[in-house]
Amino acid sequence: MRRDDPDRLWIVQSTGQWTPPATAVTTPVTVRGHPGRAAPGIVVWSEHGLTVAIRWDTYPYHVPDTARLLGIAATLGEGGRNSASPYVPYRKPTTAT
Repeated sequence: MRRDDPDRLWIVQSTGQWTPPATAVTTPVTVRGHPGRAAPGIVVWSEHGLTVAIRWDTYPYHVPDTARLLGIAATLGEGGRNSASPYVPYRKPTTAT
């Protein structure tokens, strides 16, 4: 990753809840069969007693759309309280050379 590349993908799980900023416009979404909320650059839902968020930090004009974030969510492992490891992180697909 270049030093001037601001793209950062965060996958966070917590026992807390997400409260969007007062100015954020959120949209209801379904993530992995669970109700959630989406705002520009973030999707949040609850699964197995945890709050899970996928957040993409980047320049404002590069923010991915909700469909792309939902696609990333679909690639996560099952995770949760009874799993040896929480979530399998998203890995950007590589192209064969």
